[in-house]
Amino acid sequence: ADSFFKALIDHFAKPTPASSSSSSSSSSGPSSNNVMSPPMTPSSSSSSSSAAGINVNWTPDDFLDYVNLAQDPYVVGMRFIELSGITPPAAHMIMPASLAMGMAPNPATSLPSSVQQDPAVPAASAASPPQNASSTLPTALLDTEVELLVRAHMCFVQACSVEGIRMVQAMVKSRVREYVRAGEFRLLVRLVTAMQSYHEMEYIFDILVKYERFELLLRRGGRGGGVGPTDTLKVALHSYLTRRLNKLHQGRAGGGEPPTTPEYQGLLSKLEMMFLRFGMHREIGESLQRQASLLVERQGDVSQGVNASGGPVVAVSQKVLAKNPQWRKDLLQAMQWYLDAADSFQKEKAVTTASHCIAQAALIGLQLRVPDTKFVNLTLQEARVLMMYRGTFRDTLIIAMAYGINRHDDWMGPVYQQALINGNLPFLEEFMRFFPSPYTSTTTNSASGPNCPYSVLFSELGKRYKSDANRHSRSTSFRKAMNSYLKDKFLAYEIAKDLTIQHNSTHWEEFLKDLIQSTPGLDYYKAGQAVAPGPGTSSPFAGLMSPSSLPVPP
Repeated sequence: ADSFFKALIDHFAKPTPASSSSSSSSSSGPSSNNVMSPPMTPSSSSSSSSAAGINVNWTPDDFLDYVNLAQDPYVVGMRFIELSGITPPAAHMIMPASLAMGMAPNPATSLPSSVQQDPAVPAASAASPPQNASSTLPTALLDTEVELLVRAHMCFVQACSVEGIRMVQAMVKSRVREYVRAGEFRLLVRLVTAMQSYHEMEYIFDILVKYERFELLLRRGGRGGGVGPTDTLKVALHSYLTRRLNKLHQGRAGGGEPPTTPEYQGLLSKLEMMFLRFGMHREIGESLQRQASLLVERQGDVSQGVNASGGPVVAVSQKVLAKNPQWRKDLLQAMQWYLDAADSFQKEKAVTTASHCIAQAALIGLQLRVPDTKFVNLTLQEARVLMMYRGTFRDTLIIAMAYGINRHDDWMGPVYQQALINGNLPFLEEFMRFFPSPYTSTTTNSASGPNCPYSVLFSELGKRYKSDANRHSRSTSFRKAMNSYLKDKFLAYEIAKDLTIQHNSTHWEEFLKDLIQSTPGLDYYKAGQAVAPGPGTSSPFAGLMSPSSLPVPP
């Protein structure tokens, strides 16, 4: 311990131009302020640190290897406490190392008494640190003192001494005000990151936030321990900031949207800074997604929704939007946040969440392009109705993807409404071009062949047509759709035949005749699907599979 203390003194008390000028200016001050360099260690440890192979910048593992050369790391830790010259608080006073080793303490080998608790400085308080004051101690002494506390803490952790660890934490708390007074916030960062007692030393986070020194925690590396962006620090900072943000949010009168106070916004910016520093892309995406969602929700009162009868969405007067100049700006900001969130999720391979953010950004773009109709902040029922009556397939697809109603059953209503009821066949054409495979039949039959394109789609449309009370007014559109887009003429024949038999429709009888004449081989298919012939009749397929036509086994 004495050898390491000597190495610390040699390291922090190197003469510099700044230190020489400060010594000339402070030579006339009181004796407590006239300490120019810490005292030397005993003559038994007066050899240079390089000769002894001691490095004050040892990592924790290297330092503990050095400490383990002694018989008991606890004794080494207590010796560091004595050398620091700080009197532990009475509640945490334990046996000094000199008594544990059977010898009396040597005041000549510790830091001067001016480093001990200054009677003029009250105990440290994280809630109200002193302001407009200057430290009475040289920086070299503060550096040495902090390093001794850090190394003592490492020794107590190695010795599994809970009392020693709590004593060091109490000593640090009693000295925090002196470090703040000196403006040495880097020493606070050194203490909290080296000891990694983040919960017990959370008051240091409070001080760094109050004095706008929070970014010091996010810098890489650290002296004598190499403490950088570790997982424990990341978790501790995230827990601390989110807890404070939630407390401010919950304590806001009326609840609802997050507060916009400078304190809340400052903590939020620090949280985002931490996300960027540690490369927490998923958390960045979640934060941006949450902000965009809240911003869009605030636009809910600008437009009107679906009317009470469930019909088309009521158009909004442009005058309503003109009274909200911030409306377009807010939506553009929300769109940008969604796109940035999608980029962050993509970096974490969260493809599904990234796709959802892109869909929300596309929906906002549709709202900006068509401001007279409400597209954002709809319920699922309102979104389904809007899909039914939006005549453009591209717009309908954006709505479906944004609200998660993009399954096969969700599309049958809009397709039937647009293609058969409204006669909007380009809608059906774009639908078939965009969904080439999900609506393909997987059944195999000898007439139509395997995997006939869109057989499932037209079969579903046929079922809806049969149950439609106004089907006669849709027959022309349905026949045009099957003639233009259904390549499986055998399936078209089956649908038309079923409708002809069930509804006795002359329109479908004519469609069947035209279909048979225009499709080679369909007449044979028709004959093969007919009922078994009676006496005196024949069929082109008669006898093909009769028992007499089968080969006789030997």
